[in-house]
Amino acid sequence: MKKSFILLLLIFATINSFAQFWKEPKNLKQAVEILNEKANDSDKEKIKNTPDEKLDNLYFTSYYCKEITNWVRTEDNTKLCKFLYSKGLNYNFYKIVLVSFKTYLNEGKFDQKSIIEQFRRIEEKRSYVYANRYTLDSIYNVYIPRDINECISEIGEMFSDTVKYSIMEMPESEFTSRYHFGFGRYLRNSWALWMGSRLSKYFNDMGIFHPDDMSGIILNSYYRFLTNEDIKLESQVEYYKNYWKQVKEEEDKEIDSLFATYHIGDTVYYRYYEGYISERQKQKKYDDICEAKGIVLEKRNEDKHILIRLIEACDRKGIIVYNPMRYGRDERRYSNRIILKKNKTAWFHFETWSVSPLIYTGSTDEE
Repeated sequence: MKKSFILLLLIFATINSFAQFWKEPKNLKQAVEILNEKANDSDKEKIKNTPDEKLDNLYFTSYYCKEITNWVRTEDNTKLCKFLYSKGLNYNFYKIVLVSFKTYLNEGKFDQKSIIEQFRRIEEKRSYVYANRYTLDSIYNVYIPRDINECISEIGEMFSDTVKYSIMEMPESEFTSRYHFGFGRYLRNSWALWMGSRLSKYFNDMGIFHPDDMSGIILNSYYRFLTNEDIKLESQVEYYKNYWKQVKEEEDKEIDSLFATYHIGDTVYYRYYEGYISERQKQKKYDDICEAKGIVLEKRNEDKHILIRLIEACDRKGIIVYNPMRYGRDERRYSNRIILKKNKTAWFHFETWSVSPLIYTGSTDEE
């Protein structure tokens, strides 16, 4: 009897300790308290001495510092995410937590309200920039060229005469390959070719859509200008358009080939690209206990969709067909998700289902 009582106490203590260890914060104050208790001294020093703009890139050794990413997973709609959403915030949750903790470490306290206001202002500016990005002449204090001529002029201001002479001594192919990753990356980021800007729209209007291609044209044109050659803009544009036309034709052939492997009547397996409807469903997948399965009822060749009847969901709630939070949408309630229940049907792009059972490899994303 005594041994049984001691055993029960041990089990209770273990469960209680486990529950505390996995405590999930419901606001910034609780997040800072947990981090202060659980983070090791090395990670605390790292956070204290890192500039705010570089906090996103920190690597941590403490379990709880690493756990921040789980606290702010927007697709899981965590308690901390709900709290930050309720304060009018939509982005930078990971950084908000670290800035709060850093402020506490350096000052012995932090004002949750002022940090929220600080990031709200950042979001307002970001929203304004994003909404007007195709017409602004400057983005985040960087001038955005209008066209290729202004690109050449701006680069000319950046390079010293010594650099210009060294470029002129290189073959064009050497210059573009050497400058693509360093200087080219700077141009792509600073001139907002990925996010979108008046310069990216200038290229889009010519049929150029990939930022790598845009920076390639810019670098080639600058080299040719510097060496007194015709930049041949039209032929450069045509080269990239032909390249992507060929790539698309090859991709279309591959997709046609894959789509042909799905047959009416086949049992197929869901890839969970839209996330899991519950932790229970997720754990069943990880433990290879249950696979969400469906039957192919129809095929639609024009858009490569298949009509699926769900025959196993691994959760009575069903599977998530569409999750707006996964794509950074502003919809934040579960009611905005589209759910498919067992024995119901829906159309899917064929690649969201697999013709063979899936083996969990540690990642739930398709990338």
